[in-house]
Amino acid sequence: MSEKRKDNKGRILRTGESQRKGLIYQYRYTDICSKQQTVYSSDLKELREKEKEIQKQLDDGIDYAAGKINVIQLLERYISIKQGVRYNTKVGYNFVLNLVKKEDFGYRSIRDIKVSDAQKWIMKLHEDGKGYSTLTSVRGVVKPAFQMAYNEDVIRRNPFDFKLVDVVSNDSQKRIAMTEEQQTLWMNFIREDKTYCKYYDEFVVLLGTGMRVSEFCGLTSGLYRAENPSRSPARPRARRQVLCGENQNRVRLSLHSHDRRGLPESAKHSLPSQARENGDDHRRVQRFSSAGQERQSEGCPAHRE
Repeated sequence: MSEKRKDNKGRILRTGESQRKGLIYQYRYTDICSKQQTVYSSDLKELREKEKEIQKQLDDGIDYAAGKINVIQLLERYISIKQGVRYNTKVGYNFVLNLVKKEDFGYRSIRDIKVSDAQKWIMKLHEDGKGYSTLTSVRGVVKPAFQMAYNEDVIRRNPFDFKLVDVVSNDSQKRIAMTEEQQTLWMNFIREDKTYCKYYDEFVVLLGTGMRVSEFCGLTSGLYRAENPSRSPARPRARRQVLCGENQNRVRLSLHSHDRRGLPESAKHSLPSQARENGDDHRRVQRFSSAGQERQSEGCPAHRE
């Protein structure tokens, strides 16, 4: 029969407990990820208090070691449970994750990060040239990831629970629309240029409707039926977008009504005065709208997402 292990004061040590040469006590256990973890204390009573807390958290299904994971691991855990998100959303997640992997901040333990640490990191990114919109995207992923850890009692508070504008100024520039004179110059250039003149019709539609290029590529015959109001909605809406990525194109259908952008019923009122005087430009909008389905049936490599 093996002799029970004791400390230097003759007290019997329990399973997992031991005393190091420096008289420091340690407790080794296996977490829910089947990895060996160790906690230390200079006092046996204090060590056993930690053991009780560890056992309680293990029984509750919370890994005590989760507080030791770094920011990158936390983001990977958060992203892994975000199922059913759109392709563009996944791209945004990966963009933020790759950015964090390049930062020393990403390798810090999440339980050691304070609010001031998070704010200083945001300031560093801004000083490195990251724009306000980029910082908004980063915070939009990192904050809910830390909130997940907070909700699971892994950390005491969310270090990113602050207003971004309180840390860095919003230096993003508002986009300025082209004036009517600029639109006329642009369309004249497209019409007369040897390279781009073949795309003149496309530019008329884009300028006249305000469609995105992806929405233009997703046009179908049912979008514009202005000649038959009974079959046309009060305000036509772009319901499809052609997205490019991962060496393939895809047609994304708008899942929610607020994603279906309203388009003007008549592009004639949106075109510059010179184009409005030319009825052919307005008819081009109608012709391209009704030809959208035909273009897709002629070998468009896209598939529905």
